[in-house]
Amino acid sequence: MKIGILTFHWAQNYGAVLQCYALKSKLEELGHQVYIIDRVPQYQGILRDVYHRVSFKHFWSWWKFRHFNREYLIPKTRRYPTMEALALHFASEKLDAVVVGSDQVWRWGMMGYNYFLDFVDAKTTRKYAYAASFGLSHWTDNGLSTAQVARLLADFSDISVRERSGVTLCKRIFGVEATQVIDPTLLYDADFYEERLLKDFPRKKGIQVVSCILGEENREQCKKISRWAGEHGLSYIELYHTSCTFPDLIQSEVRCLHLSVQEWLEHIRSAEYVVTNSFHCTVFSILFRKKFVVLDNFSGGTDRIRTLLDALQLGDRFLPSMSGFNFLREKLDTGIDYPAVEERLRVCRKDSLAFLKRI
Repeated sequence: MKIGILTFHWAQNYGAVLQCYALKSKLEELGHQVYIIDRVPQYQGILRDVYHRVSFKHFWSWWKFRHFNREYLIPKTRRYPTMEALALHFASEKLDAVVVGSDQVWRWGMMGYNYFLDFVDAKTTRKYAYAASFGLSHWTDNGLSTAQVARLLADFSDISVRERSGVTLCKRIFGVEATQVIDPTLLYDADFYEERLLKDFPRKKGIQVVSCILGEENREQCKKISRWAGEHGLSYIELYHTSCTFPDLIQSEVRCLHLSVQEWLEHIRSAEYVVTNSFHCTVFSILFRKKFVVLDNFSGGTDRIRTLLDALQLGDRFLPSMSGFNFLREKLDTGIDYPAVEERLRVCRKDSLAFLKRI
């Protein structure tokens, strides 16, 4: 079957591109011909490329993500920079099905109703959602009509969401049934990423503590982690993301890097300890069997991490407040029964794969 995936493949975000790659790979394993639907915001076009080429703040991240996208997130459809172009030309792709997800595709409303597949004719092309996320435990319409979203979701052949709260929202707000499944990155174990992406990246030595803290409002957490690591005689690297600025690069308290997707994965794999508020950094900390803790993300969206931790009985890895820093080393050194975690994950994979096989 010829299937299109609509997600945040264009984002300069490690989790966004990795979940796209994982879902594409799994659907291909199931025998489908898979295309990434190249729907990008207008600002992702020529002007954005020019800006990133001349901006110190973004150039290296832009270039490395662009390389990953061109090598691993292929083949793609034609590019659709506007809703009008998508509505006008998409039928010519002649896809048998479209899958929206994963990631927070139902949170932002940045492309109108496109992530609810308003451009797909359900009479000719089946619609599915795999591990779609609202991002929050409540519905924020972001200017969209709730009634219109409900009408669009009613046209889906099958819906799955990533968080347990998403199941409730689908039923209570939109009147549709949804199945809870795992994020695409969790459909594979660590061996898949090591063989496909990290074969040419030897393990780094001497990395003791890495952090991946998202959200500018959470920057104080990075400084506290850095000070904590220094007080305990531990080397520290911040796996910073795309908004790292020149002052961040030169300040002595925090060492931040512009990393490729593979380099980001390799730092997590090589670390002794991981401290994060990122969903996908949590995912790969688990897959690579790291000693890790999760901090609260004050910009919201902690529900998706709590859902994952609770499903794997790892809820004790969550520190809900900054006061938890007093117990950080103790929490990090608390053992994790990874064989038991991986058995629970095996069951989750089986259930999620059953959903994909229905497509």
